[in-house]
Amino acid sequence: MLKTLIKKQLSELISTMFGKSAMGKKGNKKGKMALYTLLLVYVFGVFAFMFYGTAEMFFDAFEPMGISWLAFALLGIAATGFGVLGTVFLTNSVLYNAKDNELLLSMPIKPAYIIFSRVFTLYVMDFFYESMIMLPCFAAYIVRGNISFGVIFGAVVLLFVLPLLSLALSLVLGFLVALVSGRMKNKSLVTMFVSVAFIVVYFYAVMKMENYMAMLIANGEAIGNGIKTFVYPLYALGLAGTGSILHLLIFTLCVAGLFALVCLIVCTSFIKLATMKKGGKKSVYREKTYKAGSAFGALFAKELAHFWASPTYMLNGAFGSLIMLVGAVALAVKGGDIRALLLQMPALAEILPLLICAAICMVSSMNLITAPAISLEGKNMWLLRSLPLSSWSVLESKIALQMLISGVPAFILALVCVIVFPMDIICAILLPVLTLVLNLLFAMLGLSINLKHPSFDWTNEAIPVKQGLSVLLTMLVGMAVTMFFAVAYVVLTFALLLAVPASVFLLAVLIVCAAATVLLYSWLYRRGTKIFETF
Repeated sequence: MLKTLIKKQLSELISTMFGKSAMGKKGNKKGKMALYTLLLVYVFGVFAFMFYGTAEMFFDAFEPMGISWLAFALLGIAATGFGVLGTVFLTNSVLYNAKDNELLLSMPIKPAYIIFSRVFTLYVMDFFYESMIMLPCFAAYIVRGNISFGVIFGAVVLLFVLPLLSLALSLVLGFLVALVSGRMKNKSLVTMFVSVAFIVVYFYAVMKMENYMAMLIANGEAIGNGIKTFVYPLYALGLAGTGSILHLLIFTLCVAGLFALVCLIVCTSFIKLATMKKGGKKSVYREKTYKAGSAFGALFAKELAHFWASPTYMLNGAFGSLIMLVGAVALAVKGGDIRALLLQMPALAEILPLLICAAICMVSSMNLITAPAISLEGKNMWLLRSLPLSSWSVLESKIALQMLISGVPAFILALVCVIVFPMDIICAILLPVLTLVLNLLFAMLGLSINLKHPSFDWTNEAIPVKQGLSVLLTMLVGMAVTMFFAVAYVVLTFALLLAVPASVFLLAVLIVCAAATVLLYSWLYRRGTKIFETF
């Protein structure tokens, strides 16, 4: 039974990645798997290259001091943090909020089997995240001539043991979120607050990383003594990386003990949290008079309610909007200082509207609301299809939601930039209009891709929202749009030596994006609605 549950979780993950059509033609399935594998290899390679350079820098500084182990300890911390960041937002939805929890618990299946199968999926993801850091670290150490049986054996064991540490931390955070949110009326606010706070702390640490690394290198010996004295398991991790079998055993026992304790807590509380009736005041019926509304209004209200009720959907679908709103407030407060600095750089001021447009375009491409919108209907698609509604109204409501959540913050940020920064009147008009057109283009693009690659056999919303093929393709195409226009401007200006005014280039971009939006609209209205009617 355990093997069957693990196979179910992995097949669900794979089918969501490649979409419903992956089960169709064999050639299509192989092509999509090859594409997705290529993308994963690319992402892995980019991060591995980056952390290989970091490891080299650490070893250059610490090896002459005889504390090479400190590099393994520091990169082990980074790997654990990276793993937690990758799975912490999935833990609550995968473990406690899966839609098939009550169905599986009603069967003669041990709850421990259900927990293990889902934790195993998270472990696989943690293994991928942490390998991007630890493999380059060991490679950099071995390339320097430090090769032995202990190093090779330690590398293999640590690659499998270290993900258990980040997984244990993710399970603890998921448990706390489930415990607190289960007693509140709107758990989305709790999850959203914890998630945003975690991301803010993480990105603050990333921005200060250069300073931290300089401090670590300058004070390596003192930090090493502190770790050895107060955080012995971390010291054991470092020495295990350098080939010490004894310290490898110590670190493995420490991690195994922590993971076993966390699993014990999860197992004893799983049934209670997974079947808990959500808190809040009991609703009391009061007679009200309702006015008849339009079908589109009802569908839009449904989409908005779904978005507001799903913290996973909110966080992953609208994180770019949060960045844009924070950016707008920051510019409104500190814009004067930035403007004074720009006035001293006339060359940069000339292309400033283009840089602003590119930045808003890039951040807007991070908003993936329509990309999983069809897949999120899940097994309730039949209910939507049975109502006397036009297919276009359904699709239109999903586009409208992204325009509200993403288009409005982008428009506000563009207006603030127009007010704060000096630019000619044409750019001041084109910039806000172009941001709306770009967001409409991204909304229609995500919906079109999801219509072609839907997945309805998920058990928790985190899978189509975070791991669906349509989400990945939409994000990549959105970023490619920004890169295309950036490269086009560079080619025109530097390769062809054409002095293209910012206003002219923005107008050209607006025309191209508007044309692409019209084409996507035509496809959605004609072909997209027919595809939707086949679900």
